Amino acid sequence: MKGQSLAPGLLIATRMLDGSEFARVVILLLEHDDEGTFGIIVNQRTDTPVSDVAEDLNLEWASELGGMIWRGGPVNPTEGRFIGFSKTPREGWIQIAEGVHALTTQKSAAEDMPDECRFVLGHAGWSPGQLADEICEGCWIASAIDVSLLMSTEPRDLWKTIMSSLGITPRNLVHGTAVN
Repeated sequence: MKGQSLAPGLLIATRMLDGSEFARVVILLLEHDDEGTFGIIVNQRTDTPVSDVAEDLNLEWASELGGMIWRGGPVNPTEGRFIGFSKTPREGWIQIAEGVHALTTQKSAAEDMPDECRFVLGHAGWSPGQLADEICEGCWIASAIDVSLLMSTEPRDLWKTIMSSLGITPRNLVHGTAVN
């Protein structure tokens, strides 16, 4: 996998990760290069309103915007960013892929909000070569981004829905090492 970037893309946990903090997660890969991999879990919404942490994070967040915090991963769990899903680009937002945009918390979240916006704390990260090894071990499946699935599927159903869209029946997956 050296030289081949998986980002932007999705990373879907296989059943090999059941019982770990990555069980049944879907990760939006934002960076993947020789220096490592950086991604955001997109299917773990919490029950904590963004307004509960906005002041502590110096975040401009109007309470009428509502919204819950999403768990982005175990790395830097107090570091926040916005991930937005919209068909049209947003001023000041970084386009990750068509229909996917990111914004750090240094800007006002109320400015030019995408159709769907998630405030995410933390991220997932891998050192150089680590993700390639985990994919070869059968822990992850890499896929293209399907923005419509990300926007329209309930978080608790996203893992199963994406697996089905790839033609994979999770219960039929066998634990073991992938063939490379």
